Amino acid sequence: MKILVIACDKSGYPAMIKYTTENTTDHELTSILKVPCLGSVKESDILEALEGDCDRVLLVGCPIDSCFHQDGSRFAQRRVNRINHLLEEADISKRVVISFVTAEKISEIKRTLDLISGTPAQEELKP
Repeated sequence: MKILVIACDKSGYPAMIKYTTENTTDHELTSILKVPCLGSVKESDILEALEGDCDRVLLVGCPIDSCFHQDGSRFAQRRVNRINHLLEEADISKRVVISFVTAEKISEIKRTLDLISGTPAQEELKP
């Protein structure tokens, strides 16, 4: 299963870098894209990634109540919910997942990767 990771530069990207350097992973991460904020990621960007060879898109960012850009994580959560609803209606098995982390809480990344690899219908994870 190929997973594209989109990570905010304040929490998500540092956490992903720390996770990948400290852990071996069984998951096929196609790439880790750094963005200023998950709120800047458009639905069309995510759908384009899914049109390619990615099976999952994982957004990794600041906790909702601690978003550096205030509402970016909240906006991203709504987009993830909308996209997954559309994918489900179209009976497409690809999914988008969001995980809220800090650079110190990288165990959440492993948990999220394990969940999305084992549960195709997983739509979202709560912080």
